[in-house]
Amino acid sequence: MEIGHNIEIMIFRVVLGLLFFVDNNHNIWYNLKKISHRKVYEMEIKPLGNRILIEKVKTEKKTRSGLILSENVEAENNFAKVIEVSEKIEKNIQIGQYILVDLDKAMEVRYDGLIRYIINVEDVYAVIGGYNE
Repeated sequence: MEIGHNIEIMIFRVVLGLLFFVDNNHNIWYNLKKISHRKVYEMEIKPLGNRILIEKVKTEKKTRSGLILSENVEAENNFAKVIEVSEKIEKNIQIGQYILVDLDKAMEVRYDGLIRYIINVEDVYAVIGGYNE
């Protein structure tokens, strides 16, 4: 009886292995058709204290007179999008808001191919309303 049960479990594992599997790039497949491009795991960063996790907003590199700057010229940009906030400050600054910050005081964090920053809430100068990327 125990041998039959083990064979049943083995067959079940083989069937599941044929139906669903995850490749080395963390894509989920079903019957050899890709059903998801999502990673099986995703790193999550939750700031502590009076800190927020932000992402720098890319703006068009254009002068007031209309000249478009080359890629080598770095235009100063202090706009950022709030990605995550610590539990202490969730009421003041919310996820998804755009803010004006001092990026010189931010700590750069690189993960999952992204560049983000952790910054103290004291280094946020303003919340920007009506800003769209």
